[in-house]
Amino acid sequence: MNHAKIFNMFILTACFAALLSFSTETCAKERKESMLERKKIKDNKISIMTRFIYFPLKEIQKKNAIYRYDVNGNKNEILEYDVEGNVIRKTVFKYNEKSLETEYTEYDAFDSQLSRHENKYDKKDNITEELFYDKNNEITYKRICKYDAQDNLIENALFDKNNKNFGIWKFNYDNKGNKSEVSTYNATGKYNGKFSYIYNSNDDMLEMYTYDKTNKITLRNSYRFDQKNLMREAIVYNATGKPSSWKKYEYDYYKDGIAVSIKPSVKTEEVKVTPITAAVTLIKPALEPTVVAVSNPVEPNTSSENTEQQNIINSTPTEKEPVKKNFYEVSDLVRDNDYNKLKKLVETEHFDINEQNPVGFTLLMLAVYWGHEGTTKYLLENGANTELKDHEGRDVRFFLELTQKKNKNISEMINDSFKK
Repeated sequence: MNHAKIFNMFILTACFAALLSFSTETCAKERKESMLERKKIKDNKISIMTRFIYFPLKEIQKKNAIYRYDVNGNKNEILEYDVEGNVIRKTVFKYNEKSLETEYTEYDAFDSQLSRHENKYDKKDNITEELFYDKNNEITYKRICKYDAQDNLIENALFDKNNKNFGIWKFNYDNKGNKSEVSTYNATGKYNGKFSYIYNSNDDMLEMYTYDKTNKITLRNSYRFDQKNLMREAIVYNATGKPSSWKKYEYDYYKDGIAVSIKPSVKTEEVKVTPITAAVTLIKPALEPTVVAVSNPVEPNTSSENTEQQNIINSTPTEKEPVKKNFYEVSDLVRDNDYNKLKKLVETEHFDINEQNPVGFTLLMLAVYWGHEGTTKYLLENGANTELKDHEGRDVRFFLELTQKKNKNISEMINDSFKK
């Protein structure tokens, strides 16, 4: 195979991955999810959301994007910036008379069209087809969406302009109608990996896990909300639990139908922070509530800022401290209900089963959420603390209500533990 063919295959693969990443923003953003987001923006009278990329070791945060909304909560425009504060991309959205998003167009810094995306709806206002256009308005790809009787998106398939299948996404939901898991398959039907989601009581996504084709975690997104349920922070962690990116959000509001700024400026800002404290906050879950979400299974950013930050987080423990397995490696065993291997880690490598991840989740919370009776029993018999709470003040009973696998024995074990 010559270099030209190798290069073309690389470009094709990259394009495919980029197109699949649109799923959480378009067809995969089911009607419920989209309506909740729009209602939140409208009810809080948000006119602008500013997203910052935060570099704690440089002691600065840089404006990364601005989202503009109308009074109905519809997203009108996104402006994306480079680290110097220059606009590098603009996305403009259009809606129909029902406030359904009909298309969006991406432009470069010189207002030249980069791409365009169009949605088609059925009589129930479900997206049935998405069309992707290039800079010349020629169709490059399309995606077909399928729904169940409750209008939940259950499958979408990506095709090129010649109707060649590029891959399929299949969706599952919890008992509240929230998207709980998305499995991905290539054109031949081979399993590629999946995304798994955890929500809070307000149906805001707390955590999103990305798994590869061997069902190992490759990426984790975590989100933090304020008292108005507005997102304030998003952190992405790699497979070993190290943060690879950190975004923060600020908001401007409407007053009497007029956009009013409540902060000094939306220009590139530099904000002093304590870098060591910021880094420790990411790996020492203790104080503030954090939330999570998922993204496309890609390798995390390896910029110099992240490398420096990870060096601090990876500081070598003292010789007196036992070497512990990473929380997310152990949580894989909980997810797989493999309490025999978990027992070995606890006994031989001194893993603390009451360790909490950066949003305060414990192994017991996850075992209960995934409905694994054997692991739940093992954890309780070996000192799992049911009194521990996550960063939103919820104990293991909250996860008992969320579980997709209602198990009477698990319920009795948890309830009995609180009676003792």
